[in-house]
Amino acid sequence: MTSTAYSLLVHRNPAQVCRLLDAIYAPEHVYGIHVDARVSSEILPPLKNWASAKPNIVFTESIACCYGTWSLVQAELKLASDLRKMSRDWTHLINLSGQDFPLATQREVRAFLDHHRGASFMLKIDPHERWPATVPARYRDLNVVWRGKIRPLPIRRPGAARVQWFGSSQWKILSREAVDYLLDDPFSLSLRGAFRFGLVPDETYVPTVLFNSKLATSVVPDYKRYIDWDVPIGPKVLGMGDFDKILGSGALFARKVDLDVDDELVRRLEARVH
Repeated sequence: MTSTAYSLLVHRNPAQVCRLLDAIYAPEHVYGIHVDARVSSEILPPLKNWASAKPNIVFTESIACCYGTWSLVQAELKLASDLRKMSRDWTHLINLSGQDFPLATQREVRAFLDHHRGASFMLKIDPHERWPATVPARYRDLNVVWRGKIRPLPIRRPGAARVQWFGSSQWKILSREAVDYLLDDPFSLSLRGAFRFGLVPDETYVPTVLFNSKLATSVVPDYKRYIDWDVPIGPKVLGMGDFDKILGSGALFARKVDLDVDDELVRRLEARVH
């Protein structure tokens, strides 16, 4: 039986994460959960309680995740590796945060993926157009975390200059072939050092690898998410006022949702997918 792999990056609100898991859970799929090490002592127990007696769930080793750093890529790669060890049957990997929520049933998501065997879904961004001010920090210069802050150094990173640069959102759906390529291919492994000390590598490493690879033509430039960036500091936390736009988007998932902001939206979305 074909199945789907889900990887979740979690750092807050375990009650909401449990409701997300309820909405996407099916026994034929596999689920990997990473909890930020900085909050794992309070977040992990309720999640492990939810996952008890469910053999298709793995908790990957917790690391401290700092926005804009390689730690987020490291956590995602570890999740992908652990999920690959769990099952040979899944065809796609969908990454989510604890503030995402599905807009389709698991049967509908699976039907969509079956119709797009071998395809990945990820935005394709020209960094010079989207992020002109931060291109050097993202792709060229060396950055280090010092006392909790990302600090640039006047040193150029070797390696990244030899490929064309691409960007994307952190959120994506990857085919099994794309995951295998990211984890195993010498080209992918050779670029890790080049992007390890870049700014926001969760938006640069994977797209640069895949869009420079033999799999580039299999990537559809659509991440199948409804995300509203039309706010001063985004993404917007969605509410019932966004409900019609969310449903009309054609996306498979929406973010960000927050029980503390609009529980009614989550309850309405739950009613659609259960």
